[in-house]
Parts: sequence; C-alpha cells; structure tokens
Amino acid sequence: MKLFKSKKPEFIAAICPECGGKLELDDNFETAFCTECGAHCIVENAVKKSKLKKQTNLDKIIGYIERRQDLRRKDRAERVARQERQLKKTWFIYIVVLIIIFAFAYVMAALE
Repeated sequence: MKLFKSKKPEFIAAICPECGGKLELDDNFETAFCTECGAHCIVENAVKKSKLKKQTNLDKIIGYIERRQDLRRKDRAERVARQERQLKKTWFIYIVVLIIIFAFAYVMAALE
C-alpha cells in the first residue's frame, strides 16, 4: 500500500534562447551551454528570456487583433456615414417631388 502518490517530475526541453538549439546543463544546473551556437546562459535568465519571447509573441498577437478591430470600427463608421448620406439624398428627392406635385396641383386649381 502506497502512502504517497509519486509525482512524476515535469521536464521542459532546454532550448537556447538565441538560436533554438539544445542546451547542455552543467553539474549544478545553474548555467547552460548551447551545442549549436556556443552561447552561455544562466538557467534562470534562459527561463526569463523564454517567457519574454512568449510575452512578445503574445503582445504581437494582441496588437494585430487591436488593429483589426480598429479597422473594422472605421469601416463600420464609414458604412454608417455613407448610409446616412444616401438617406438624406433620398429624403431630399422625395421632398422636391412633393413640392413639384403640390405646385402643379396649385397651378391647375388656379387655372380652373
């Protein structure tokens, strides 16, 4: 009977923040050496750089979404403004036609 559940350790691949290559850790797990580009980094700094890179990508995605939303808002505002202008033109034409009809009816009534 087990008293404690054995939790499997979570391993994260050690990837060079500079080139994406494999990192080899020293015996103390404090520094790492990239086998591809030769970069040395402190493990804590590598984790920070990795998080920063992910945050930068997230910031780019958020910026892209915000720009798209701004463009959609501008397009919507332009479409509404166009519709309002068209509606004003339509009403103007209706009023002019009504004035012509009433003027014609008035002239016809005056001639009788």
